[in-house]
Amino acid sequence: MSDIEIRHARRSDVPHIRRVARRGWQEAYADFLSETVIEAELSTWYTSDAVEAAIRDETRPYFVATHDETVVGYSKAVADTPIATLSTLYVSPDCWSGGVGTRLLDAATTELESRGATALELTVFAENGAAIGFYESNGFERVGEQISELEAGSAPEYVYRKSINRPK
Repeated sequence: MSDIEIRHARRSDVPHIRRVARRGWQEAYADFLSETVIEAELSTWYTSDAVEAAIRDETRPYFVATHDETVVGYSKAVADTPIATLSTLYVSPDCWSGGVGTRLLDAATTELESRGATALELTVFAENGAAIGFYESNGFERVGEQISELEAGSAPEYVYRKSINRPK
């Protein structure tokens, strides 16, 4: 997909981000998280108010990817230093393997580096093989394991980290 635009998220993107989140969670996690868990997470983290508040929070770079002015992916990070956190990166399932995730990751990385971060950390569900492959192919290394406490259960996840300080 060569005609993808990456930009900072806006309030008008909220319903579209919520749509991508729902499709992404249902497609990526249905094999290992129950529908109850998925719905509990979506109803907690992806209310209109929660997404809008996250977009307004200037300490958390929030990007969207658009194709023909339609939101097809998004990423959100926490700009801590020296280790920033990529808290979310989701792409509409019909755009998987089209380079959208890499473009969002690159935008977040550039923004976080400009804010002084020297490394980027993230967590990924241990059973999410597609995401694990994506992050490893983008230079992330597994540095730990933990249990994610979800609204209606828990799930094992891996911690990944990547150095983002580029030589000047």
